[in-house]
Amino acid sequence: FDPNSGEPIWNDRQIRAAWLLREALDAGGARTHWESADALIGALMGEIDSLDFRGLDAFVTEAGLDEAKVAGDLTDVHAILENGTYGRQRISSHYLATNPFSAEVTPTPIAFTVLGQRYIIDSHVMANVVYDRIVTPEGQKPMRRLPSSLDAMFVLGHNHALTHLGAELDAWQYAGGLHAIRFLADSHGKEFWENSVYNLWLSGLRELSGAPVGAPASMLSAAWADKSLHTSLASWAELRHDTILYAKQSYTGGAGCEYPDAYVEPYPALYSRLGQAASRLSAVVSTLTPAQRQAMSVDVADWAARWVDATGKLESMAKKQLSEEPFDADEQALVDGWVAEESQGCVMSFTGIYPKLIADPEGITEFDPTIADVHTNPNEDGPLAPAAVLHVGTGWTDVMVFTRDSCEGVKAYVGPTTSFYEVEEPGVERLTDEEWRERLQQQAPPRPGLTASFLSVP
Repeated sequence: FDPNSGEPIWNDRQIRAAWLLREALDAGGARTHWESADALIGALMGEIDSLDFRGLDAFVTEAGLDEAKVAGDLTDVHAILENGTYGRQRISSHYLATNPFSAEVTPTPIAFTVLGQRYIIDSHVMANVVYDRIVTPEGQKPMRRLPSSLDAMFVLGHNHALTHLGAELDAWQYAGGLHAIRFLADSHGKEFWENSVYNLWLSGLRELSGAPVGAPASMLSAAWADKSLHTSLASWAELRHDTILYAKQSYTGGAGCEYPDAYVEPYPALYSRLGQAASRLSAVVSTLTPAQRQAMSVDVADWAARWVDATGKLESMAKKQLSEEPFDADEQALVDGWVAEESQGCVMSFTGIYPKLIADPEGITEFDPTIADVHTNPNEDGPLAPAAVLHVGTGWTDVMVFTRDSCEGVKAYVGPTTSFYEVEEPGVERLTDEEWRERLQQQAPPRPGLTASFLSVP
């Protein structure tokens, strides 16, 4: 789901892949093997927290998915998924981009898995007492980074855990959410608590939540309650260790960026010239033969069109700022969608408008400074010695803080800005980008003196 609009983002390729997996499972006669493995894991851990093949069977039947339909338009299939409960996850177990300025909780994605991780109520607790699952009555989302193990213990019946959670509850205002999940746990009957080995273990820990009738006075003390709570925590830690591959782990939401305000440096003519340059380059490339254009690694026409679109909007925004006019929806969307960082497994990637303006985005996450030799003095002797080569280059990105007066008072803006270096290399040595990058990483040369008026160097 889009973290800003809340609208679903459909991936038809994954819908088709799930359908093909189901077809392959049945065509290969492997369903009984899957059912056997699923039943074993279920007996140990409980129900799955995603759509499995059984759920997929029901979905395929309702959607009328066959070979012809799955290859075509899936709009009506989207409606069934959006309005139904197929694949709705109760526990977010991966990076999920959210909007910290929205009062709405970001829905978890619809997911299909073959032998997915299992729903466990202690993870359900932890998933719902951190950002962005906590929403205050004022519509704010407290930035609680991590849950406490005591949150899980309270939901398992250990009321005494609240005596140690006071500061957390006050700071992050999540008591309502915590009690709601406690109510859910208490409403579960015998069938839930005895449906798996995992839940039976948890139900045993629930029995430690209070002293039994007839217990000696020493077991009615706060110290004994702490001891029982501590014992339950230790046992729970062992349980989570032994089920780490099957128990679904909870994640804190990703605090995705929404820009409450934006400011474009007000140089409309600059953006106009950049757009013209992109158009001119595209026109030059269009004069090449088809074979020559095909040999290029970049579709210049497509790239230039993105540049012209972006610079045109920036030009319009700059003009509006100079005349104190508000941005329209498309212009604000340009800023809101400028760049976003996403996690795909262990790989970080960037999406948004800015990455699409880079002709070859391969290695966009890498530090990639440039250096160029621009002038050579070949004199090794005489009054013009010593010989040297003048280089100019770029380096690390700086963070700029800028303030301006507005009708609403002084506003501060933060954004990245590039860096410049001028270096003299003795002899006739000419630096490569790789050598320059290594030098910057080891010990960067001094910045130009002109930066002293605006650059703060720690």
